[in-house]
Amino acid sequence: MSYLCQLTKNKARVIGFDRNKQKIEKAREHLERLRCENYQLIAHDSRYAHLDYKLNADRVLVDPPCTGLGVMPKLSIETTKRDIENLSSYQKQFMTTAAALVKEGGTVVYSVCTVTGEECEEVAAFAEEKLGLVKVAARPIVGRSGLDSEKLTQRFDPELDGAGYFIARFVKR
Repeated sequence: MSYLCQLTKNKARVIGFDRNKQKIEKAREHLERLRCENYQLIAHDSRYAHLDYKLNADRVLVDPPCTGLGVMPKLSIETTKRDIENLSSYQKQFMTTAAALVKEGGTVVYSVCTVTGEECEEVAAFAEEKLGLVKVAARPIVGRSGLDSEKLTQRFDPELDGAGYFIARFVKR
């Protein structure tokens, strides 16, 4: 959130949801220390924010829980296929909320610190096929092209880049 405040020079209203009140308080301390101004933190399960908050957002950033295999590859020893499938399903819930909160013509950015196809390209395909979001080129281009056929997503390879991430950008039509 602090980066969003910085990018917009504190002109945008930045809203953050997290169901964990300790994380909310930690975020608040961080934002105050960095002199962020126009933000609002709400203790609420963001998967259901669209049911309780009627927003018409210009932009929504989705940074959901993931396996973290891009930043902690040793976890792959303990991470099961079922864990990955469960998290992919969970991430799709966050994307469903984002699609409901963003206005027509607005932008949704999906970002995870993992490298599994289920949590990356599969969630991006779900957003296009089920949620009325259209994938567009993520910018600025800082990673390599993702595995989608249009090459609109970005991937960071933990072997080459030090950490593995996936970024997809969508516009709501």
